[in-house]
Amino acid sequence: MEQIKIAPDFQNSERKCPKCESTNLKQSNKSSISKLRYICQECGRDFTFQSKYYSVKNLPDNILPHEMKFYDVWDLRILGKSPGGTSKNYSLSFNIEPNWLKELIKDYLWSRISLDETSTLIRRLTDIKKFSTYIKEQSPNLQPEDVNREFIIGFLNYISTKKLAPKTSNGVISNIKAFFEFCQKNLTSSLTQQQLFYSEDYSKRLRTKIKDIPIYVLKQIDSYENALAQPIKLMTRILRETGMRVSEVCNLKFNCIQQDSDGDWWINFWRIKLKKEDRLFISKELAQNILNQQNFIQKNLNKEFNYLFCSTKGKSWFDSYARKNKHNKTATRKELNYFVPIGEVINSSTLRGYLHQLAHEHNITDVSGKIYPIWKCHQFRHTHLTDLARKGTGIAHIMQRAGHVSADMSMQYVHLTDDDQKKKMKEVWDNTHFNMEGEIVAPVNPDLDTAEMQWIKKGMGMQTTDNGYCTLLWTQTCPHQDLPCKGCGSWVTTLDFLDSHKKELEETEKIIENARQKGYQRQIEKNVPRAERLKKIISGMEKHASMRGIGHNEWEEKA
Repeated sequence: MEQIKIAPDFQNSERKCPKCESTNLKQSNKSSISKLRYICQECGRDFTFQSKYYSVKNLPDNILPHEMKFYDVWDLRILGKSPGGTSKNYSLSFNIEPNWLKELIKDYLWSRISLDETSTLIRRLTDIKKFSTYIKEQSPNLQPEDVNREFIIGFLNYISTKKLAPKTSNGVISNIKAFFEFCQKNLTSSLTQQQLFYSEDYSKRLRTKIKDIPIYVLKQIDSYENALAQPIKLMTRILRETGMRVSEVCNLKFNCIQQDSDGDWWINFWRIKLKKEDRLFISKELAQNILNQQNFIQKNLNKEFNYLFCSTKGKSWFDSYARKNKHNKTATRKELNYFVPIGEVINSSTLRGYLHQLAHEHNITDVSGKIYPIWKCHQFRHTHLTDLARKGTGIAHIMQRAGHVSADMSMQYVHLTDDDQKKKMKEVWDNTHFNMEGEIVAPVNPDLDTAEMQWIKKGMGMQTTDNGYCTLLWTQTCPHQDLPCKGCGSWVTTLDFLDSHKKELEETEKIIENARQKGYQRQIEKNVPRAERLKKIISGMEKHASMRGIGHNEWEEKA
């Protein structure tokens, strides 16, 4: 076999000033490993030197898989891997210093080729490069035997200064820990066998509250979504109705929907995390919109394009908009309805760019007036699943809809918003039971004393009374049939009847006043106790309502 040619290290390449060709150069502090900036000491020219060896384009045309290991850039497609993520990355660039670390990392990732997905391999390399950066900054001449627990503690402190989210920093630590454990176990080197990482090195992750999009914001999206190009508008609707991940929507196949024998529609897709095919029930309206998108693809692209969503010309404008609104100065401005189809699968950053621009141009805000980040597409998934939970959907159905493997994951969506809490407490307060003394009493039969069950009882004419309820079951006989219900210990009332009690008291006081004027002593004796009971009932109910800071009628007006 032909001798494998090792790519020379770029540091040994001759560098010259592009203006005066002088080799008297000084490296700038803005350099990175693969892209070096220099200042010519002769003419003052500031220029960049970029190694050509870190591009798959410079690999030999007929390179064999087993030869790839000897190069400083790997084309994962040749190694049998599919491009990873919506960005379709497929290369690993080992622009790493020092050289001994680079060779160890290559050995480690070579062992993971058959085990990891492309995106996982890229993430491992990206995280380990952070360790390389730390060595370059703190100890450029570090040798394998110098890597000890003390040096690792310094690296952990370095990572903590980067203000990474706990999940991100823990991922970095895990990947570097796995790398060193592999080296200690499998490789012959001067690396220490001392334990380098401990469980306490990881940041404590606080379970964050699932953040769904407020109704106030969703209504604004509904109002302005027609400003979007049709493919982008459809992608947003799929996100909202199905709870799919944005990468799953971007990679939907052309024939992704099918109709069952009942005439209902299902959408088929690839679950990124579970790595399996799945399908979800969708509305007929969404299915029709997808059929329209299929016609759009057929009309504008060749039959070989097998995806539902393609990208657009001028996508760099939207891609740069997605990167914190930092526009590409070379990109021509595009309007929200601009979409010229090209034969490439759309990237998630393009979709985010459209939504970023929509939010800013149409001032989509939260209640405080701050621009709401609708471009964070995973919120649509949270909103869909939270909405299912809020409507009483069972955990099993939420798990199936979300593609969760455990109930704990789905339970994150079963939470109460502020509005949910207010609504529930209003229900509790309004269904508080008061006896004839105006005192709060516990329900005798809680399951039968909900507002819904009382309504059912009232509709059936069972054991209901004027302005209240009887706590006796309908199968029981009333032991005080000759007494007024309000004088019976089995009678209770709720805040729903507060106004009725006030009206009854007003009428009773009129009867008493009229009886006194006419000298009807019997009527006075009969109605005065009745009025006193009503006053106690009303006083107790109003005291309870005032303790909540708002009256019953005010609740109804604000609802």
